[in-house]
Formats: sequence, structure tokens, C-alpha cells
Amino acid sequence: MGLPINDTLNVRVINNTNLPQRVNILGGSQDPLSVPPNKIYEWDLSGETFFGSVSAKIVISNTSSPTPVTYTVQVTQYNIQGVVSALNTLKKGFFQLSGTIIYVSNDYYIYGALSVSGTTILGTTSNNPVGIVYDSIGNVYVANGSDASVTKITPSGVSSVFCTFPLLDYAQSITIDSSDNLYVATLTTWNLFQIDPLGNIINIFSSAPQPAQNAITIDNLGNIYNVGNTNNVYKNDPLFGTTAYGNLPIGLGGFTSLVVDSVGNVFVACPNANQVAKVTPSGVTTVFTIFNLPPTQPYGLAIDSSDNIYVSNPTLESVYKVTPLGIRTLYGSTGAGNNPNYIAIDSLENIYTVNTNGTISKILVGGGTTLLADLSVYGGTPFAITVDSSFNVYVTDTTNNVVYLIVQ
Repeated sequence: MGLPINDTLNVRVINNTNLPQRVNILGGSQDPLSVPPNKIYEWDLSGETFFGSVSAKIVISNTSSPTPVTYTVQVTQYNIQGVVSALNTLKKGFFQLSGTIIYVSNDYYIYGALSVSGTTILGTTSNNPVGIVYDSIGNVYVANGSDASVTKITPSGVSSVFCTFPLLDYAQSITIDSSDNLYVATLTTWNLFQIDPLGNIINIFSSAPQPAQNAITIDNLGNIYNVGNTNNVYKNDPLFGTTAYGNLPIGLGGFTSLVVDSVGNVFVACPNANQVAKVTPSGVTTVFTIFNLPPTQPYGLAIDSSDNIYVSNPTLESVYKVTPLGIRTLYGSTGAGNNPNYIAIDSLENIYTVNTNGTISKILVGGGTTLLADLSVYGGTPFAITVDSSFNVYVTDTTNNVVYLIVQ
């Protein structure tokens, strides 16, 4: 008796180390099987998880037929149950098949790789991953905002505790230098920790009281800058320690992002004042750009190699480009309902935004915007974002405590 077309195809991974993957269909049949185009089938994966709009060509072959049959697998839904698992055990995804497959024996296999594009869970984190960076060999590091630790996730998806901090000093923001040293600003002691590539704390910068450590960045000389909910910007010099590098105007507390340009000017997003502030190397603070017609709140910042600043504005559902001279233009819209918070920029000057509705937008350098991923279906809270030199996008989820990898 053949496998009924309304039954579930249960598939298990035989070898997921080398691509293409080789998986065996359980419950095969000698009878022809017509796969209706609108039927949802279930695919069981051991240690692998696939999300979003992932599609791939899958080839079915067998020992009796020299000509393999090809059909397309399209991910249409994902079962969020059991996504976060300490043992990374069995995961399930739902896939829509189309085409007609003829089976001539019980010994047939699927050859192919599902994760050629789209969104996957790269790895799990500790509680509330609020910051993310990557190193020179592709490891990802996450600052856990409700835990005194940093999580390391390897390119193969192995998660581990990379570093812990004393006194329940919760990690708030993170950056990395060219030698793969991490710098983590913490909440309890208001310190900034320098961590070497082996996970050892090798230096501690002590800031003045900061009720939060909202944002951090590093310049090309290795100086680290951080801001919190007070009106100061702190400059942390590896040789000379920490000094108050700027004094933002009274009432501008609640900063969300900062970047530094090639000559040492620091730019701080000040949502409560509807503006981006500029602090020069001598400590002079001025208004770099302001959103007052109508009053709206800038949130995320990014900077390119020419020192142009990119500013997200959630209310206006847009990202703006501001030249070093302060000339502001609309860089792109994220679309109705896509309110952008934190942003990242790649080497081609495409902008990636984490939107409050759980989507990820990509604003193209040549014009136009695409919806890169919809993470809202997983019921989490996408938060921090970064993009590497291969255009892989990494997004933290502060509810599900995972990092998503979006392969373009």
C-alpha cells in the first residue's frame, strides 16, 4: 500500500555534517506519490532548526532509477515548541511540497541542504541578550542583560558561557576591537570590562555612577565610549583610564545609541530631546541633527567609512542619512507598521533595521526596501542587530533568549 498523500512525511537527518545532507524518508512506498502543492508536511530534524522563508531544491534518487526527481521545499511555518533546548534535541519544521514523486523501491534518499538561505537559530543565550558582536573568525558574542555573563556562539552553533562578572554585574552593552578583545559595560557596578579572546578579564574601567550602560562603541585608536541615563559620555582609554568625555545638556538622559567617527567626534541618539548630539574631541557638545517638525525620537545609529551617520526614526518609519556637515536626507522607509529601532550597516552601505513589530528590514544602498525576515512568528522580541563581512545578519531575541542568523 502506498503512502497516502494526506499523511505526514517524517524525515530524519542521516548526516548533517557535510553538505549536501543525506536524509532517509521513513515509511516509503513502491507506489507513485503525488504531492499536492498546498499540503503542509512535517519534517523532523535532529539538531537543526530552519525558520522563515527558506527554499531549496531537493533531489530524490534511488538505487533503481538513474534519473533523480527534483522538487522544491518551501518553509511556510515553524513550530516554536521546543526551540530552546539544553541538549539541542529533536526540532520540527513544517514544509510545503509541490510536484509529483515516483518511488520505485523502499531505498530512496533526499540529497540537498535546506539552510542555503533564510533564517535559522544560530544558538541559545542566557537571559535577555541585549548586545551582539562578532569576531575575526565568525564567533558571535552576546551581552546578557539579565545575567552577569557573555555568551559565545561558534559558527557551527555551539553556545557556551564565555565570561562571567562578579557581584551579579549584569551585562548591558558590548563592543569588540581589532584584536578580538571584548568590552562590556555592566549595570550593577557601572564598570566596563575588557575581556581577552580566551575569556579572561584583563582590565576594568570604572565609570562614574551610571544608572544604565545603554550604548558602547570603540574608535580606531582603541578608545571606548559609553553612555547611560546620566548626561555624560565616558571615554575609556586603555592607557589613561576613564574620563568624562562630554557633558550632554541637562534633560537629555535616556540615550539609546552612539557612534564615533574617524576623527574622534562622538554622536549620541537622544530620543527624549528628538535629536542626535555631537561631542567633539575637546568635549564641546552641539546638536548634530534634530527632528522637530514634527517632534519625533531618533533611536538607532550607524556610521559608514565616509563618516556619514545613519539615524533610525521609529515614528517616521524611516532611516535618515546625515553627512559630516549635518545635511540630512531620507535614506529609506521601512514601510507602514515597521518602526525601526536598532540598526546595522554593511560594507556596501545597506542598512538593516530591527522593527518593533518583529520584522527585519533591509534598506538598499541603490534605493528601495525589502523585508529581510519576519521574526514575529516566533513570539519573541528581536532587539540587537549586526551584520558581518559576508552579509550574514545576526539578531538577538530578548524573550526567547536566542540569536537568529539570517543568510542572504
